[in-house]
Amino acid sequence: MSRTTRDQFDKAGQLIQGFDYDLQCWVKGGRVLDCGHPAGSECDCSGRKHKGRRIELVRRLEGLEQVSGVYRIMNKQGV
Repeated sequence: MSRTTRDQFDKAGQLIQGFDYDLQCWVKGGRVLDCGHPAGSECDCSGRKHKGRRIELVRRLEGLEQVSGVYRIMNKQGV
């Protein structure tokens, strides 16, 4: 099955629906979705780790910043 929809962003450029390629997780309604890996697996992916959190908070926690709908990794100075 291939994906036919496009990512959706709010007016500020924040991802609200789609796939965050930096974090490798799905986002719906601005929140990270669970990865769907089996419960017994030793999963360390972003979907499981941040399930239910707002994506903008997760991106800050992981050291990623949003810039006009395009993401970049922050350098050590946070610039």
